[in-house]
Amino acid sequence: MVPGKGVGSVRLGDTRDAMFMTLGKPSETKRWRSGLVKDSWLGPEPQPNSADSQIFFKVIYRRGRVIQIEFNDPKYKTAAGISIESTLAEFRAQQKRPRSNAFVYDDHEGSGFVGYYYDDVPGGIAFSFGTQDYFVGAMKGVILSANPAARIVDLTHDIPPQDIHAGAFNLLAAYRDFPPGTIHVAVVDPGVGSDRHPILIECADQFFVGPDNGIFSWICEREGNWRAHHLTNERLFRHPTSKTFHGRDVFAPVAAALAKGAKPEEVGPAVDSIVELDSLNPGATNDGKIEGRIIHIDRFGNCITNLTASHLGAENRASRLRVNQTEINSIREFFSEGSSTENELFMFLGSAGFIEIAVRNTSAANILQAHHGQSVVLVTGATHQKITSS
Repeated sequence: MVPGKGVGSVRLGDTRDAMFMTLGKPSETKRWRSGLVKDSWLGPEPQPNSADSQIFFKVIYRRGRVIQIEFNDPKYKTAAGISIESTLAEFRAQQKRPRSNAFVYDDHEGSGFVGYYYDDVPGGIAFSFGTQDYFVGAMKGVILSANPAARIVDLTHDIPPQDIHAGAFNLLAAYRDFPPGTIHVAVVDPGVGSDRHPILIECADQFFVGPDNGIFSWICEREGNWRAHHLTNERLFRHPTSKTFHGRDVFAPVAAALAKGAKPEEVGPAVDSIVELDSLNPGATNDGKIEGRIIHIDRFGNCITNLTASHLGAENRASRLRVNQTEINSIREFFSEGSSTENELFMFLGSAGFIEIAVRNTSAANILQAHHGQSVVLVTGATHQKITSS
């Protein structure tokens, strides 16, 4: 891989096959359980003790098409001539129609270096935290500087890039395991720097601080009673306040203030509504079927639906669950419950309280070619096929 040497153009929306024809075979491939795939073309390893970093060009696909392009060498440029050494002013000058959701990762205060080109924010730039860079540590540092006695628990830093639904599910699955008064900070925030609101939500005797993009809506839907505040009290923020790192400069200091005794009314005015994701409640058809969907796919490939034990009816009477063209008619209580059939799909009630689809020792999502949002249909009323241990 030689940056700057003509390899052709790579476009958002291109197919993976087109990438291979243009760039050749990738150096490595990573697959997420959510269905995202990342191909990486890597340059030579730097010499020992060298300050240089390994050059890379990475492409992320959803459903076989390019949704994100990453690169770390200034010789790679967009069609408009934007590279990682472009400034925010240069980036904006190339935008025919500036978009409120477009943003950059501002690594050098005031310069605004461009790092990623991402289509989930149309025409914009984005980044995700993970643990590879300093973002998580910086947020913890801000909290501990304000409140050295704070106890910080890491729920997860491995949410797929920009995946608000995955963030919402992980919070939904875990918040009841924390004691009253816990302050949850969530930063899955593709709209940072735009007109999306930073919010505080009081719900279930706990606090939730983060972007108003739906990430807390499933918890609010489940609990029913909640109050929200728009974070506007800049005296609580870190200064200077970055347009692209509200996790460090807005959410973390507000969380620290709450931990030290600040009242929710101090962070800003109350709001009557929040952004909501699609409801967790499944629908019903006229002929008695229940229409649900896959709301999450975990790292093992288990497909978590929005169906619960109550949808199976009395004595778990259910005949089949349909996903794509596949019917699943066995229910188990745990993974190793007896069956000698290889790659047999089955349902079980997962620890988060939802019906999951699984296969022992392999990925149900891969077998079903399933993805987040996939429709599932539960037909109830006939005795299911129960697998018992021998």
